[in-house]
Amino acid sequence: MQRPDPAQAYTWEAYLALEARGGERYEYHDGEIVAMAGSSNRHNRIIGRTYACLLPAADRQGCELFAETVRLFRQGSERYLYPDLMLTCHPLDKQSRNGVRSPMLILEVLSAANTHKHLAFKLREYMKLPGLRHYLVVSQEECLVQHYRKNSEGVFEVYLYDRIGQAVGLPELDTELPLASVYAGIEFGPERSYAEEEMAEYGDDTP
Repeated sequence: MQRPDPAQAYTWEAYLALEARGGERYEYHDGEIVAMAGSSNRHNRIIGRTYACLLPAADRQGCELFAETVRLFRQGSERYLYPDLMLTCHPLDKQSRNGVRSPMLILEVLSAANTHKHLAFKLREYMKLPGLRHYLVVSQEECLVQHYRKNSEGVFEVYLYDRIGQAVGLPELDTELPLASVYAGIEFGPERSYAEEEMAEYGDDTP
């Protein structure tokens, strides 16, 4: 199967056949096969810092934390997604060898590949997950985290964090996620283009 045509609708079977070949990762969005773009250094750094911050709390609570390459699929839905980060405490997820079905927390880092259409699709899909309590959308262009948090009545409320001294509360894990940890080492502003990277004079810094 060749690289998917974004203008063509694909069947669920065609998507599964493509995924079975391995190599590049794809998501399946209502007949559209979406290639997962390679992440930037900043994107990867945010995920790594967040993972490191949440891992001790996940371990204390007996939960599992996954980043980027683990699939999410919703029961009864012919869809696969690859969130940037997922945390699950469900016993069946901890026994599974093939993806996650009931995450308690999902985090996505915004990138140029995250179109409004795809973000809206993911938001609808994630909020249908009965076990989800927290959905975090993290900007990599500025200090900004959108936090969708399910309240005691089962309704998602939205909180915005835009100061480096703030922290996202995660009471189910008995912890907080400080923005200072999420954005540690990040310098905001436009990243250099590929052309600028090619022209950069790195030199030989071998000790």
